[in-house]
Formats: sequence, C-alpha cells, structure tokens
Amino acid sequence: MSAPGSKIPPRPHPPLRLGISLCLLGEGVRYDGSHKRSSLCHDALEGLFEYEGICPEVAIGMGVPRAPIQLVGDPARPRAKGVEDASVDVTDALANYGRRVAARIGDFAGYVLMNGSPSCGMHAVRVHVAVRGPAVGRPAERRPGARHDRVGEGSGIYAREIMAADPCLPVVESVRLEDAVVRESFVTRTFAYAHWKLLGPQRESVGAILEFHSRYKYLLLAHSAAEYRRLGRLLANPPAVGDGELASRYIHGLMSGLSRAATRDSHADALVHLVRSLEPGLNSASRRELTEAIEAHARGEVPRAAVLTLLARHQGSGPNGLVSGQVYLEPHPTLPHGRNML
Repeated sequence: MSAPGSKIPPRPHPPLRLGISLCLLGEGVRYDGSHKRSSLCHDALEGLFEYEGICPEVAIGMGVPRAPIQLVGDPARPRAKGVEDASVDVTDALANYGRRVAARIGDFAGYVLMNGSPSCGMHAVRVHVAVRGPAVGRPAERRPGARHDRVGEGSGIYAREIMAADPCLPVVESVRLEDAVVRESFVTRTFAYAHWKLLGPQRESVGAILEFHSRYKYLLLAHSAAEYRRLGRLLANPPAVGDGELASRYIHGLMSGLSRAATRDSHADALVHLVRSLEPGLNSASRRELTEAIEAHARGEVPRAAVLTLLARHQGSGPNGLVSGQVYLEPHPTLPHGRNML
C-alpha cells in the first residue's frame, strides 16, 4: 500500500511477466529437437512469474531439427555460422529479430536466457576464432576441415540485442538460477524494476525519484554500499539535466547496485542503519535486543528472516514511517505454499 499523498504507486503483485528462452519451458525447439526444461521456472519460482517463451532460431525460420550454429570470429562482434557449412550465416537475421522483440517487451520485468547458446547466451559463449595456416590447437577444439584453433568468449547474437535495448532489464542465465543467492537477487531486481516502471511519467519528477529512493535505499545498501553513497550524493544535489536524464542515472545505479551479491556483513550494515532510524522510539531493552540479533546474524548464528521479523515488530516506532515503508523488510513476495527465499 502507498501512504496517502504518496507519489509512488503500490508495489506490483505477482505474477510478473518475464521473457524466457523457449527450450527452458520444456519445448523441444533445440537444434536436435530436445529441450532444456528448468524445474526452477515451474517449481522454485512458481507463482511469481508468467513467461513468454521465445526461440529466436525457430522464429527466423531455421526449423526443428536443424543444422547447429556456432559463434565465429571476433569475440566482441562474432558471427553466427553453420558448424558444418560455414556459408550459412544467420547473424543479421538473429540480430534483427532481437531488435524487433526488444521493441515490444516494455512490460517485461526480466529475462531468463539459455546459457551457452550462440543465439541466447548472455556471456561466456564459446567463440571460435579463425586463424590462418594449419590448425595447431588441441584436437578437442578442432573439427575436420575447420580453420579454428583458438576459443574466445562472447554473447549470443539475439541476447546481445535484448540486453543493449534495455541495460537495466534484469537478465540472468538459467544455470545461474541454481544458486539461491543469485535467484533471490534476480527476483528482487525484477520486482524493483517492475515497481519503477509503474511510476510512468512521474519518473521525471525529482520528488518521485526521492520518494522511490527513500523506500529502496536500505535494500540498495545491503547490496552495494558504493552505489548507496553515489546515489545519495546524486539525489542530495540533483544536477541540472534534461528531462529523464536524472531518472536514467538513478535507475541505472539502482539496478547496478542490486545486481551485486549481498553478504551477511552487508546485510548487517543495512540492518544497523535501520535500527538507527528507529532509535528515537526505542527503549534500551529493545535496542539491545535488535543489536544482539544483528550481531548474531553477522556471525551466521541467526537467519536474516528472524532479524527482519524482530525489526518489523518495532517498525511503527520509526519517525514518519521511515522503516515501515522500507522495501528491505520484504524485497519480494513470499513464495507459494509459505516458502520464502530468505
């Protein structure tokens, strides 16, 4: 809920809309007719998202099954060519399709990509670097008739266009969602970004940005003290820039900061700041109870969820509702069936 007179709309409710590589939903659209179904999309994140599955290779008419492709050339700007037939080049088709999709995904809160794919891989996709003369690389890296013996890393052609069109869009590769910390960070970023988008034209208002930041600043502090300080300085003395420029600088900083992994120590720092904001309304016993709980969490003896529960009991004591409006207390909805990611 938003406070009366607030410039900020209520936070979004699930399910949020996500783009996803279609093979991750169990569709047999890979070059050999197989899929890469991710149980996380159906189980661990159940109820939080609704998915639009997209396979760019099928979308440009390559069919199933199809001859496989690989990235070749300069890792910074590779080409997508056939593995067996290097005269097949689908680079421009994949890039053009990526730009068409990017133009219509304004309602997406994030995107899950298939790792290692020459079309959908986010990064660290194998790029075969052409060389002159006889192949001298390890046999495992050479195919008969191929003129490649060095391997670099790059981004999939389609994925590059999606990420370039909206650098703030939370994007993650499916394999990384196996990590609970990465998974929580991704969910947190999608809900923060979806909330930001709900501001609409108000994003150009300094007042709206300040209020938005006041709710997210402790969450940001838990992920990146550097971005917390940088954005604090930016908003304390907003530069005289054109419409939308301040908003752009702010959301880039916020999403960059939230993409960094939070640690027990950084969470403890954020929790200490929250307790300080409550101090005018706390008695010594309550202050001691909160401080001891935070110290125990920093030592790994108490889960963060327990500290947040304790803190929530005291939130009404904070001046001007400062603590009660903090997204840090609930960065994302509780998962279905009572499961929580904390």
